[in-house]
Amino acid sequence: MSARELGPASDPAFIRGVALRESLAEDIAMAQDMLEELDQRRMANREALGHLLPRARSRSPSPRHAIGDGSTETRRSPSPTATRSPPAPVKGARCWMNLGDLFIRVNKSQAAEMLAKEQKTLEREAQETKEMIKEQMQRFHSIDEDVRRRSQQFEFR
Repeated sequence: MSARELGPASDPAFIRGVALRESLAEDIAMAQDMLEELDQRRMANREALGHLLPRARSRSPSPRHAIGDGSTETRRSPSPTATRSPPAPVKGARCWMNLGDLFIRVNKSQAAEMLAKEQKTLEREAQETKEMIKEQMQRFHSIDEDVRRRSQQFEFR
């Protein structure tokens, strides 16, 4: 019997190609999962940095206190606690930070530096993972093309 009559199971190159294609598909799926986890961590860091870093707070007057709004309502002076914005972070203020399964208390500036450093690391890792996925996808497509070409040699009914 010829290899054509036995089918693709008799062709070792075909079997190696299919196994390699499946292995690459698994690697790509795991890399995509890792990329999703990196993105979630990056977004959590970004949110934490937003809470730690001082930002400009707009203090626009409320519409009822606007000058020349044409209302007959008298203008009352607001109570001192009603219009206060939350205090800006003090440079030496401390905050709690989660490091793995451990909570520590650090200065806000130190926590912001640690988060910024981790943010850069996460962005670099995400970029490397994207490049790896791209390379693996190119390799997958070339192997898939070869496997399809080899499978067409056999007459499937």
